[in-house]
Amino acid sequence: MSASIQKAPISTSNQRKVLDITKIDDDEVIILPTIMLSDIACHMNGAIHALKDIGNILHLIQQDEVSSTHTSSMARLTSDAAERWTMLLVHQLDAIDEAMVQSKFAKVGE
Repeated sequence: MSASIQKAPISTSNQRKVLDITKIDDDEVIILPTIMLSDIACHMNGAIHALKDIGNILHLIQQDEVSSTHTSSMARLTSDAAERWTMLLVHQLDAIDEAMVQSKFAKVGE
């Protein structure tokens, strides 16, 4: 049975708005600025779209629906997109890991 989630905003003494969506049994919480959470969500959304595009390109190539010239161009563009998104997500993960190393979970991937 899952624990209930508290969704009520909490005002702190410096008038920051804190949205607490933790479960009642969460024993460790990391507070992140909403801009950081927004950046994470935007990057995840971008990566999802890039992966879908890469999947579509690979499907077209597999089905022999593009010429060899176009296949080479698509492969180059796909490789560039994958490399850029990898670099962006690694940078984002490094930012998240700064907080994670202070928690009981440590860095992601270790």
